[in-house]
Amino acid sequence: MRKVGIILLLLNIMFAGCVGILQEDATEPADNVEQSVSKTPPPPPPPQTERTAIQTATTEDPANVDSDGDGLSNAREQELSTDLNDSDTDGDGLLDAAEVNTHGTDPTLADTDEDGLSDSAEINTHGTDPTLADTDEDGLFDAAEINRHGTDPQANDTDGDGLSDSAEINEYRTDPTLADTDGDGLSDNAEINTHGTDPRANDTDGDGLDDSRELDLETDVLDGDTDDDGLPDGAEVDMTDRFPGANPVQKDIFVEVDYKSKLSRSVIRDINEEFEQAPVTNPDGTSGINIHIYHDDNLRCEDASGYIRDRIQYGCKSGGETVTSPDNAGYYYIQIVSTVEMPGNAVSNGGLAVGSVAFVELSSDEITGHIFMHELGHLLNIRDPGVDSRQRGYSEYQSVMNYLSPGESLGYARSDWADINQSVQRVPGATERAIIDQSDERE
Repeated sequence: MRKVGIILLLLNIMFAGCVGILQEDATEPADNVEQSVSKTPPPPPPPQTERTAIQTATTEDPANVDSDGDGLSNAREQELSTDLNDSDTDGDGLLDAAEVNTHGTDPTLADTDEDGLSDSAEINTHGTDPTLADTDEDGLFDAAEINRHGTDPQANDTDGDGLSDSAEINEYRTDPTLADTDGDGLSDNAEINTHGTDPRANDTDGDGLDDSRELDLETDVLDGDTDDDGLPDGAEVDMTDRFPGANPVQKDIFVEVDYKSKLSRSVIRDINEEFEQAPVTNPDGTSGINIHIYHDDNLRCEDASGYIRDRIQYGCKSGGETVTSPDNAGYYYIQIVSTVEMPGNAVSNGGLAVGSVAFVELSSDEITGHIFMHELGHLLNIRDPGVDSRQRGYSEYQSVMNYLSPGESLGYARSDWADINQSVQRVPGATERAIIDQSDERE
């Protein structure tokens, strides 16, 4: 039995070896025989997307994980104190990465420069610098320029007039969006720095002429009466009917005469010559004064009479109406009447000046002209000690204001012209406003 067992064991070993040899031979192709069976290749891996690539990368490097997909790794967001789970930490409409890497803004502040505009609005809407509160450096915050003043936050001089927006708003109170705030034809800058005029008033001196027009006419933009004759420049330039022949740079005197009889032409000619030769210098460099005598109303009354109480009151009484003032503001006023009587007696005085009106007693042409010039001298405020006096001889004080002057004389002394030159700056009984506000039609 033992022999039988040994024999079976040896047979099993031999059988196993033969099987192995057969299997090895089966896997090797025979020499010079083409293998007919091929293997099937494995399937290609699925294509990678940007996200899967990032996932693969981040999976490979935990330091590059970007939880909110804003372009900043979590590690970088921790350094910046931004929200790892919010791509726009400050909610200003810009991704955190864009703020850090592109715009230089603070991703934790919606308004980096604290000018009142969000970073996104500055970049995408207004084109301003989100890191500068005052992009154009004109002294005004960007938000104030846009929301309050209507100025351009990218231009420090929005209207291009040479004044910064801040200066116009805070210093000069002009309109920073208009180069010529008052519309007078002069830029705000020119008015302030060249002419000294008011950029908020088109007529700085209130004479009725725009500032630019005065510069063209060479009148004084800062003086409503350039020639100091009591008439505003605007009246002399534009009121050609009421003030015909007036010149804003030469002194003019207008006299309204209500009369029983007019002055003769020869007397008027001599009076004109007297004023033309006056030693008075005008702004245009000429000398003399232009006198304009206007015969207005033919009086119906015979005399000028009055009475004394607290003051003398005189006037030409006609139909119950007392006429004591001119129809035209800006005119000196004289009445030529038949007689002039002092109150309380019947003695003829020849003439009398009361307030802003003078009365001339009608006589011969020469005498009437003499009295006319004497009373006009009172209206012109001649104050020489020899006025209405017989204490100084005519050779000493050669003036029609001297009671000792010849009856045909019409002239004033040189000292009289100094008084006249000063007094004509204001017409008696008239204000500058009253002169400008009346119509151009002479009455």
